[in-house]
Formats: sequence, C-alpha cells, structure tokens
Amino acid sequence: MSRRGIRWFLPESPDVVGMLQEQAAITVNGMQAFAAWAGGDSARGDDVRVAEHDCDEVRRKLVDAVSEAFTTPLQPEDLFQLSRDLDKVINGAKNIVRESEAMAFPPDRATADMAVLLGEGAQHIRTAFASLDERRSKHAPPATEAADAAVKSQRNLERIYRQAAGDLLGVTDISVVTARREFYRRISAISDDIVAVADRIWYSHVKESRGGGMLVPASGAWRCPQRALSAARTARSRRRRQARPSTPTIAKGSSTIKKVVPVDPRTSLSAETLLVAPRWVYWRSPTPSIITVNFP
Repeated sequence: MSRRGIRWFLPESPDVVGMLQEQAAITVNGMQAFAAWAGGDSARGDDVRVAEHDCDEVRRKLVDAVSEAFTTPLQPEDLFQLSRDLDKVINGAKNIVRESEAMAFPPDRATADMAVLLGEGAQHIRTAFASLDERRSKHAPPATEAADAAVKSQRNLERIYRQAAGDLLGVTDISVVTARREFYRRISAISDDIVAVADRIWYSHVKESRGGGMLVPASGAWRCPQRALSAARTARSRRRRQARPSTPTIAKGSSTIKKVVPVDPRTSLSAETLLVAPRWVYWRSPTPSIITVNFP
C-alpha cells in the first residue's frame, strides 16, 4: 500500500477551549441583555432566557467532549469547573428576571448599576478565555490579567451593594425592602460566581506553569512522561500490596532453622500455635507484630 493510501486512526481532540470561549461569548451577550433589562428595557428579559438555554447546550457539548478527548490543553477538571461556574452567572441573571416578573416588581437604579458591572466582569472573563489558546505566546496578554480585571470590577460592585443595602434602612414599606433585598442578594451571588471563575483561571495558570505547559491526558492529571511513569510504578506497587493474602496461608518450610514470623494481633494465632505447627503456618500481613520463634 502506498503512503497516500495509509490513514492514521488517532483519537479525536476536539476544540474544548473553543467551546469554552463560545460559552463565554454567549454569557457576555446574555449579561448585556440583563443590564439592558435592569435599565428599564423589559423586553430584553427574553434575550436573557435564550442566552441561558444556549449556554446549557454549549456546556453539555463541552462536558461530552472533555470526557471523550484524548488530550486537552487544560486539565479536564479545570475545564469542567470553569464551564460550571460560568454557567452559574447566566443562570443567576435568568432567575432574577423570573423573580422580578413573578413579584411584578421592576429593578431599581442600584440593580441597574450592579448589572452593568456584572456584564463588565463577564467581558473580562471572555477576554481571559480568549488568551488560553495563546498562553504559550510571548506577545499574547496573559489570561490572569483579564482575570484580575474581572475581580476588580466585582470589587466596585460591592461598593454599590453596600451603599444600596444601607439605603434600604430608610425605606418603610416592607414589601419594597424585601424585593430589593432579594435582588441585591442574588446579584451578589452572581458576582461571587464571576470571582470564582477568575480564581480558577489563576489556579489553572499556576498548575500549567509548574507542569511546563504540555498537553494533558484527559484521563489523568499528569503533564509529563516522568510523572506518568512514576504514577504507574506507584500504582503497581500499591496493587501488589493489596494482592497480599489477608489470611494465613499454607507454606512448606524448614523446621530446623530460626524464622521471624509476622503475626497479626487480630487473629487467634500465638507463639504456642506456631510452636505446635511450625511447618505449615506462615502469616503475611502489611502491618504485623513481629515475634521470633525457634522451630524445633
């Protein structure tokens, strides 16, 4: 067969980072729609719902791709956690829209200001994801810079949150206080999710830096052949220890030499028993109590 007729059947390596970037782009669009809704455009609430459903579809594809991929540019658990925390952001925005409609209570000015900062944080996360493919390039901005910018935007959101929460003390209508407090609490939770994504980007960056930036097998957490070989040796030794019998075994031995016999204290074996039947009883235990028996 000619070389042109040869086909190499290699495992697939889907673009999981591209899927993560697609999820981030949909999330940004959804958070921009959420900011517009909080600013008074009630029709944009439908766009938030559509974005949430689209993110669920992309995340489902991402999880399936990670489980089937031969190698991934990031560790599988990092990809899963980044996608999961980012999904919480758009889910939280959708829940606020639904709750507002259920209570027939529109968002106030503080909610609108915080929604803008949520959209800004999501945009920084999208920028960080875009840098994941270029993390080996010296000219590409590191993803951690965008992650820090996302955290900074959420610190600004906290200032608005504290001011708005303090202003509620001067409101006498309990229904208004309850509704606004619920909005503020949910927005604060979304902000925490954005910070969680940024922290995970930093965590992934630290691990990749220590591992040399090599592709990672999707079935494990090793980044270099030396670690994989060491892990295989450790696992083999562990299997050998576990394969040792946990009950007395019959073994032929000399009755004229001195032997050190490990005895498990949890059993009824004793030195007297060994002296009576020294030729047949031999005990093996991972953590024995050692006694010396002089065989006759």
